[in-house]
Amino acid sequence: MPLSLFLAAAACAPGGPPTRGLVVALPAEPASLDPVTAGRAVDDLVVSAVHLPLLDARFDGGLAFGPAIAVDWTVADEGRAVELDLRPGLRWSDGVPFSPDDIVFTVDLMRDPAVASPRGAALADLAPGPQPEVVDPTRVVFRFAGPGTPESRLEAVSTVVPVPRHVLAGADRSRLREHPWTRDPAVHLGRWRLAEWVRGDHLVLEPEPAWSGPPDERPALDRVVLRVLPEAATRLVELESGGVDVVTGVDPASADRLARQHPELELARRGLRTVEFIAWNLHDPERPEAPHPLFGAAAVRRALAMALDVDAAMTDLLGVPATGEVLGRRAAGTISPERADAPRDLAPPPHDPEAARRALAAAGWTDSDGDGVRDRDGRPFRFTLLVNRGNERRARAAVRFQADLARVGVRAEIRTLDFGAFVARQRQGDFDAAIDGLAAGLGVDLDPVWHSDRPFNFGGYASAEVDRLVEEARATADPEAAARLRRAAMARVLADQPVAFLWWVDELVAVNRRVAVHPIDLVSPLRDLHRWRLAGGGP
Repeated sequence: MPLSLFLAAAACAPGGPPTRGLVVALPAEPASLDPVTAGRAVDDLVVSAVHLPLLDARFDGGLAFGPAIAVDWTVADEGRAVELDLRPGLRWSDGVPFSPDDIVFTVDLMRDPAVASPRGAALADLAPGPQPEVVDPTRVVFRFAGPGTPESRLEAVSTVVPVPRHVLAGADRSRLREHPWTRDPAVHLGRWRLAEWVRGDHLVLEPEPAWSGPPDERPALDRVVLRVLPEAATRLVELESGGVDVVTGVDPASADRLARQHPELELARRGLRTVEFIAWNLHDPERPEAPHPLFGAAAVRRALAMALDVDAAMTDLLGVPATGEVLGRRAAGTISPERADAPRDLAPPPHDPEAARRALAAAGWTDSDGDGVRDRDGRPFRFTLLVNRGNERRARAAVRFQADLARVGVRAEIRTLDFGAFVARQRQGDFDAAIDGLAAGLGVDLDPVWHSDRPFNFGGYASAEVDRLVEEARATADPEAAARLRRAAMARVLADQPVAFLWWVDELVAVNRRVAVHPIDLVSPLRDLHRWRLAGGGP
């Protein structure tokens, strides 16, 4: 029986203890509420509520766009220009009128190397000079240096989430992440305001009384509490006891038990948005200019990938025991399989331990002293594998892959870090390997992850061929040609194996049935939070 039917049959009755407002469990605390510097999925959950983008991204086999700050738009001149008509009458929450100058200021921040915005790469194709061009108070035009597909151009524009120029104009751009506004964005454009943030415990969102957008888009709820619960087991306990209403990333192995024992819960499947992988550091952490002594060669990285029994791990970690379904799919890149134009013919290296042993030996890694660990030039093939605390699936995967690698003479020592430290170590290049994930972009741009020296390219992968293909894909107005170029770029990445691709996760989101309206989708597990409602119209 498919999971959706199983859950529907097992759960029908409303229930759950009442709590004031909506309570959502967060797996980690946000690092920043500044849309220019925020870079992780948990940051975006809050940023999307507190701030308002130029365009609202949707998904239906590809990206589609709806109104937000812009109410109408045109892509012209083969993608060289995007013309936006802005919503009139918008005001910042402190009463200052919103201006196109705020957009120009935000774009300048995103493009400034001193800021190092994770979103900056999306604007790499803009023409030189101040952007966008301000035509009048309600009309701007983004100019691009060359052609591009309509989807790619609107995707780039949709990454712009304006920040208040009158608040941040004097900020030290090299230390923007430390500015108080990034933790307390009291001046903002969004429908919700940050009413409270108790560090390490919870955040509270309340409707913004000064919301100047359409009156029918005011939040229906009076309060949303975001509880920081890093441990997966704790999130489940709170879900089952009624302490929280929404938990994302529910372990598939728990799905059938939750459905049988908790008819007050509904489980929604988001689709294939999150891809997980083992990221190899391609550079020596102690000498970043040098290749990593273990992972510097593509042949070695491919051998390690062949040592991993990913299919067995998927069945164990993403399988629903009651139905036999596996809520995931093998990954061979970072283009979501949900896209209609995603490449279907790429495959990761097969599980072949014997071939892995031969490849390692050919690269000079042999067990010269008979201790069960391969070595070369006196160096054992031993490394530290990082995982983030609170992600049970990755923790269990680490143990499985540790055993797989040991069978081919490679020793992985697992180290668990708090989420903030986990991210910081990768950002600083201070790691050997890490089991990580990416809420992959649903659009067409591979640049932020695979182009050389980009914010999410933590392992330092650099390929002139991939750079060229990514740039050419961005510079064509033909969607089919762009898709072919992206497929070629992804094939090259797959051959180079800068990461060992694992799986796409069909994420489960558990919601208490006292929440009557919850438009969860592939873009966000808290999609259109202003439209969420409790059964009976409660606050």
